Amino acid sequence: MSEYLKKTLSGQPTTPEDWSAHLLAAHRVAPSMSPQAFSECRNEAGLTSYEWLADTLSHLPSPTKIVDLACGDGYLIPLLQKKVGNVEIIGIDMSPAELTVARCKNLGPSVAFLEAMAHKTGLEDNSIDAVVCHMAFMLMTPIEPVVAEIQRILKPGGIFSAVIGNRPDTRGPLVTVRETVGKFMHKEFPKMAAPVTGDPRVESEDGLSEIIRPLKMLGVRDDQFGVNVEPGGFWNYIKNMYLVGLLSDEVRSRLEIAILASLGKPTGMLRLDSPMRRFTAEKMPWPR
Repeated sequence: MSEYLKKTLSGQPTTPEDWSAHLLAAHRVAPSMSPQAFSECRNEAGLTSYEWLADTLSHLPSPTKIVDLACGDGYLIPLLQKKVGNVEIIGIDMSPAELTVARCKNLGPSVAFLEAMAHKTGLEDNSIDAVVCHMAFMLMTPIEPVVAEIQRILKPGGIFSAVIGNRPDTRGPLVTVRETVGKFMHKEFPKMAAPVTGDPRVESEDGLSEIIRPLKMLGVRDDQFGVNVEPGGFWNYIKNMYLVGLLSDEVRSRLEIAILASLGKPTGMLRLDSPMRRFTAEKMPWPR
């Protein structure tokens, strides 16, 4: 169990360093957790959230260099190559475990991977045409240094586009499951503090605009991504999430039972819907 999880479950305050170390531990235990959770979920147009994000690069004028920030196991990169051609792509992640998986995919000579923190990439000023980030921006804290780093490395006129989690606007099985997880955790750990997992401002459009202020916000769009699963599929979705994956096997086993019980006894498949938000911002061009 990580120091972050120990402190959270016992009601103690945590630090951004605790959270970063917890993320590293979670990805060491379960690399590729994000594609396993999201790669089968599609919106009404038939796109996955990865394809939805890659679409934002379709209109880039002759890009030469793109960064996949918090690239994980590199799942997004072939989709980027499909959209923008054989340009140079740099996958950046702080997790050695994820990068080991990514490098084994042999994605071509135009792809490089870099182990670095999002706020300190080491890349040159004004050198990147686009930065993309799938389901990780909302986990970064403190967030201002990350945005400053993105602004620094982007060329004038370059874009930053990200997909983040969003709050559901309707009830459904996943809402029931998340409520069950919350109730279970507070019953198991009565002193548990509210988890600090990123900057809460990312949850609103106004908050996002405040965070992204060094860049010009171009647009925000919400969509729903889903897949039909058997009841056990909800456990597969939850089991490696950050506040669950590092619990003891005994606690995780009881939580799995509680989740299945919360879903009742459905006779068929259930809909697992993941609401997401995509936003795109631009580094202001140099004046002519």
